[in-house]
Amino acid sequence: MDYPAIFSATLGLHHPWHIVSVTFGRDERRMDIRLDVFLGNLFTCPCCGKPTPPCGYEEETWFHEDFFGYATYLNARVPQLQCGTGILAADRPWSRTGSRFSRLLPNGAVVTALAAAELGPAGEVPVPRGTSESRSPASGQAMAIRRNC
Repeated sequence: MDYPAIFSATLGLHHPWHIVSVTFGRDERRMDIRLDVFLGNLFTCPCCGKPTPPCGYEEETWFHEDFFGYATYLNARVPQLQCGTGILAADRPWSRTGSRFSRLLPNGAVVTALAAAELGPAGEVPVPRGTSESRSPASGQAMAIRRNC
């Protein structure tokens, strides 16, 4: 069975997104899916709509309680785009409205795709103008934050 093709279709992945690996933990009913993008591609800025090359990448983890009967973790290297309004994350196909995936943030917080859709198309929390990143109080790690356009 071609699991990557099935999961790619279910997640709504399209070029340049692709599945790198799928691992199953049958005893613990856990599945880990590693996603990535092919290098050298342009991405549509979620704010202005212009084709933009990535200026960097950030690791993200998303969770679904019951994806094909498994607790599933999506681990992705998400392109960051430099726009006139700041640095934004490229759109992620699995974070579309109605998705049941939740983003796990570095500080342990969870953002559901439904809440993310209400907050912004790229699934991040809007912040005041003039701010392009936030620091997790628990870890001090930088987290990419989408700015309002």
